[in-house]
Amino acid sequence: MKKKKRKRRGKKMEKIVKTLKVKIKNEVLTRRKKERLRRITGRDTRIIENM
Repeated sequence: MKKKKRKRRGKKMEKIVKTLKVKIKNEVLTRRKKERLRRITGRDTRIIENM
């Protein structure tokens, strides 16, 4: 049996951010929207900043 890889805690957030990225790619991010995303994702502000 193959050893199961342990998931990092940040992995889920990355996934969420990734889906968000795809969703928001085609709309302009206002500052308010950015704030909301930041609140949802918590620490991953960097990814949101450079979208």
